[in-house]
Amino acid sequence: MPDQIAHEFINTLNRHGHAFQFAVLERVAQLFSSGGSPFSFEVSEFPVQVRGTPTRIDFLLKKRNGQLLLVCECKRANPALSNWCFVRAPYVQHNRTVERPALDRLRRDRGNVFYVEQKTAALTDRAYHLGFEVKSQAKGDSGGPRSTIEEAATQVTRGLNGLIEFYLRDVELLKGIDEIWLLPVVFTTARLLVSNADLAQTDLASGELPVSEANLTETDWLLYQYHISPGVKHETRYKPTSADLGEALDREFVRTIAVVSAGGVETFLQWASSLWVG
Repeated sequence: MPDQIAHEFINTLNRHGHAFQFAVLERVAQLFSSGGSPFSFEVSEFPVQVRGTPTRIDFLLKKRNGQLLLVCECKRANPALSNWCFVRAPYVQHNRTVERPALDRLRRDRGNVFYVEQKTAALTDRAYHLGFEVKSQAKGDSGGPRSTIEEAATQVTRGLNGLIEFYLRDVELLKGIDEIWLLPVVFTTARLLVSNADLAQTDLASGELPVSEANLTETDWLLYQYHISPGVKHETRYKPTSADLGEALDREFVRTIAVVSAGGVETFLQWASSLWVG
């Protein structure tokens, strides 16, 4: 076999992220076997469809003795933009001053009637609202996406909502199950950094924040409070009780995506295993 073909094959395999995906699954399997995590592999490349757009979920993990599913997307970062930096927004909606993970829950109402609702878990200090890819010193992939965070968030939430529609199309699949909680997760090769910069203190005249305000620290995983586009949202709408736009934003569109680095798989799964979803 010519060396050039082997070289191009491995480069293509690496660039598309398949090798990374199975490395993550191997780590998950090791942790499950050793008792370090209650999450086990269910399926990979699971086809779903939302609003007529087909996609595939990279893989699903299920918590042992529980109804929590992790809907997982693997994203190998472009080496030239492999620093993913996140910061909190000081204004999200008028009556929220704390952050809680926001998950989708499928819950049995009566008989074979299920409904979908947004529910929140315990308070967290790992939540951030804005994410940016920042240049590194490495050479980049040719033709790679410029907005990998947005691409990954869109893909994993499309998979999440497609899975919800998959279940609701045939509720017999949920026989004997009263509820399922769903948390989207992006595993990435990127270096994750978080900032405690106060964006509200940006200079109004210049529109710029001083570099000294960045206060970046590295983390192994974080929670991204992502606002889902209507185009990737499942078609089962909640029933609003008022014209309050803050309520609509929370219940209809804000969902938490866990973003996990290569070194954070174990600590993230440990946190998810104790996630209160009651």
